[in-house]
Amino acid sequence: MLREKLWALFRKYVSNGKTIVVTSHMMDEANNCDEIIFIRNGALIAHGTKENVLRQGRADSMEDAFLHLARGES
Repeated sequence: MLREKLWALFRKYVSNGKTIVVTSHMMDEANNCDEIIFIRNGALIAHGTKENVLRQGRADSMEDAFLHLARGES
């Protein structure tokens, strides 16, 4: 319930013109974000909207997209 309340608060801030930067190892958190950046070993491996990152990672989930991109699979 706390996580749900936090995301509601974040959305409120964003609707008021604020930018929120979220860092997490929980890939399902990315589903709540407007823009996503994946970093692996200090290197940028993906950047874009949810749809764009899923397409880059050739996946249906953020977890699978990250794993695909982190492994360097083509």
